Amino acid sequence: MPTSREPASELAQSQSLVFVDLDRCLLLDDSIGAFLARLVDRGLVPRSAIFRGIVAYIAYRLNLADPEAMIHRGIQHLTGQAESALQAEADIFFRDVVRFRYRNAVVDAIEDHQEAGRPVYLLTGGLPYVPQLVATDLKLDGSCSTEAETRDGKFTGRALEPPCAGSGKIVHAQRTAERLGKTLAGSWFYTDSFSDLPMLKVAAHPIAVNPDAKLERWARQHNWPIIR
Repeated sequence: MPTSREPASELAQSQSLVFVDLDRCLLLDDSIGAFLARLVDRGLVPRSAIFRGIVAYIAYRLNLADPEAMIHRGIQHLTGQAESALQAEADIFFRDVVRFRYRNAVVDAIEDHQEAGRPVYLLTGGLPYVPQLVATDLKLDGSCSTEAETRDGKFTGRALEPPCAGSGKIVHAQRTAERLGKTLAGSWFYTDSFSDLPMLKVAAHPIAVNPDAKLERWARQHNWPIIR
């Protein structure tokens, strides 16, 4: 069953929303990097993006990079590409790879939340195409993710503000809560990354999943639950 740092009040229980990060949290791996490699192979993204992506990912894992800046740079590589082509590749990628890479412990926690009547949403910095498929597959209530601007069905190379990363995740979570007539009081948040600390601090129930070294130290110092 899900755990928390303190018992929730009746009001908080009635307001409870659950947010779950995707890569290296609900999924065992980094789907963004793997999907980028697929797009390069299909000629939808320049090959130079692979090297830049590797460097950026290492910096991100070491908590040395600004995740919002990384997202802006990544979306620039899509300039001029058709959104429909990206969606088609996402469908294949999900069918062939992603649906086999769920972390069982997080899926179990999600099922417990669903049984308790709590809405569950993905909260991820990636574009919406793969997260939406995951949300549908696991019968989640939806997904919150970075949105890329399009014009006439093609990407302009710009992200719609704010990207769903860092403090931007709070904005996306708050929008979801407001749409449902709820607040973030009593909310749960599962993530692997220290870069998500702003949202972890907002959540009443922060859960570290497969945490990076910095998040693991923080979680242990603050007695947050840790899931492997």
